[in-house]
Amino acid sequence: NISGCRLTQDQVSKLFEMMTENDTISNLDISQNDLSEVSSDVLATVINKLEYANISQAKITRNQMKNILIKCTIKTSLQNLNIKSNDIESYPYKLSRRTSKKVKQFTTNWKTLVMDVDDDEYFHNSGFQD
Repeated sequence: NISGCRLTQDQVSKLFEMMTENDTISNLDISQNDLSEVSSDVLATVINKLEYANISQAKITRNQMKNILIKCTIKTSLQNLNIKSNDIESYPYKLSRRTSKKVKQFTTNWKTLVMDVDDDEYFHNSGFQD
């Protein structure tokens, strides 16, 4: 649990790059840290290798969130994903619905469900099959 540790951008980036090659960590609470500068591909890969991930209040960007959710719909180890309180005005409904089918406990506090025009393109380009 490194929630609220106020890690620097450099520390966060190095942590996630290191975790891409580490399969021994299954639980990570990195909430209340700024993850906005982490590569969206690296972040999505690491999060989906975990069984439990709390990235609430982590300043996740829209692109990072899309990549996390797309990877989750294709292949994930996640059983519990908490993405509450990230500054995203809206999110793609299809991705969240598909994610909630893959992850036993999917925690959000978003109030607005928006069908994103680009969802089908993301799924097509990522190899997702309905």
